[in-house]
Parts: sequence; C-alpha cells; structure tokens
Amino acid sequence: MKKCIKAALVLAGAFMAFFPANGLCENLIENGGFEVKASETLPEGWKLNVSRKARAETVFDATEKHSGDFSYRISVDPPGGRAVLYIDEAATGTVIPGKTYEATFWAKTENLDYNRFHEAPAFRINYAPQRARPGGVIDLMAKLAGRSGWTQLTVQAPEAPQNSDRIHIDVIITQGTLWIDDIQVRQVE
Repeated sequence: MKKCIKAALVLAGAFMAFFPANGLCENLIENGGFEVKASETLPEGWKLNVSRKARAETVFDATEKHSGDFSYRISVDPPGGRAVLYIDEAATGTVIPGKTYEATFWAKTENLDYNRFHEAPAFRINYAPQRARPGGVIDLMAKLAGRSGWTQLTVQAPEAPQNSDRIHIDVIITQGTLWIDDIQVRQVE
C-alpha cells in the first residue's frame, strides 16, 4: 500500500512539473485548429475582412492540414489586395498585464507576394483593448521563402500593457495562398 501511495505521489509531482496549475500551459485562443465551422467558409470564433477590390477565397481544407480534420486556406488572386482573418474577442482567454505571450502556429504557402501597396502577408499577435507598440509580427514571405511543406512558426508579443485583458491575433494575406493550422497562444514563463 505504501509503495502505491509513494508511486502515486511521484506521478502527481511529475504531472504538476509538466502541467503547472498556474495556467502557463493553457492555450488562450479557441478553435486555433479550425475544426469548428461557423459557416461553410468561416471558422467559429474568427472573422474575415476582405478589401473591396480583392478577390479572395476561404475554405476548410481537408486535404492539406497539419493535424485534425481541417486547415484553413485563404487565397487572394492577382493583382492582390488584402484579406484579414482575425480572432473574435469572445474566443480569447484573459491575459495578465505585465506578462509576455507567444503564438505558435503551422503554415504552408504557395505564390505569396506583396499587394500593389507593397504590403506583405503577415501573422500578428497583440493585445486588446490597449495594444503594445510594436506588437509581435512575422512577415510570412520572409519566413517561408523557399519552403514547400508545413512549417511551425513562433512569434512573441512584448509585455501586455496595463489596460489590456485579451489577446488579438490577425493574419493578413495580400496575394497568394496560405494554409494555417494549430494556432496556440501561451504565457511565456
């Protein structure tokens, strides 16, 4: 009996070491794997804004995915434009002012390019309602140039400002195709 209790305590200690109760391992965004659909073209907890003259297509892709049943594919046809996928504030967890947060995600691209205003496709993490200046940004063309498969990317936002209580994520596509999957945001220790 004592051996069983001792073994249970050792396992509990190991579990707590890998999964602390303070929330550092908790993913702060919902549906980052794009598994739940709000409509045939939009994931639950996400919104899409397409500029007036852009020709954009969005789709749940069951063929090209990093994990789960789907990735989310956004394509903007030449000559380009701007499509912005962003998380709804109701689909994010609470942040602690003064703490730092990091986003990781998987991406695959094809024919990315600038739009006519020389804006680059990007992934951005910041806070709301008060934003940090500057926020965390990844230029997707620079990071994924020459890569053909799925790539994991990580970007860190600076410390959360005092008047912020949630994460803001947006993905900008200016021309070409992006597949995105498994977005996670966690507090950095």
